[in-house]
Amino acid sequence: MEYALLINLLNGIASEFMILGKDDIDVPSAGKFLNHLDNVIKEAETLKISP
Repeated sequence: MEYALLINLLNGIASEFMILGKDDIDVPSAGKFLNHLDNVIKEAETLKISP
């Protein structure tokens, strides 16, 4: 499937961050989230998907 990697990346973000119980996110978690988001953006660009 063409979008399998993109879907996998999005599912990874969802599964990793949906269990956070705090209103505020700590710095290491924010960094992890931004790294995941960067990977999603790169894959979307590869697939020529724009917002």
